[in-house]
Amino acid sequence: AKARHRFNKDLADTPFSVQRGTAQATVYWRKAKEMEIEPGAQLDMVPQINKDGSEAYGTKFGDKLRQDHATAIKDGRTTDSVLLRSVNEVGSFLYYGGTNSWLELKDAQGRTLDELTRVD
Repeated sequence: AKARHRFNKDLADTPFSVQRGTAQATVYWRKAKEMEIEPGAQLDMVPQINKDGSEAYGTKFGDKLRQDHATAIKDGRTTDSVLLRSVNEVGSFLYYGGTNSWLELKDAQGRTLDELTRVD
């Protein structure tokens, strides 16, 4: 069964770090459907390619998100806060996805967002 997660308002001011590939960022889960990426985040610029040589879905979706927030990006870094709707959008935006982003966001103690918000 697919894991379920529930927003916890006590975590709204908790910074979560992401380091995947060349992507690095600080992310906050502000509201149930609002994730905030802090200015200064480094985006991974290497697109994911399928075995047949075509662009992976994560790359297409990530590029669309980057186009939507183009005014907040310069030279592969965010210059302003970027608001997205979900953990998966954050992963697609920062590093073109390709992994379970719930396991990539970690607090200062190294606990994953999955660990802190999972509802069984």
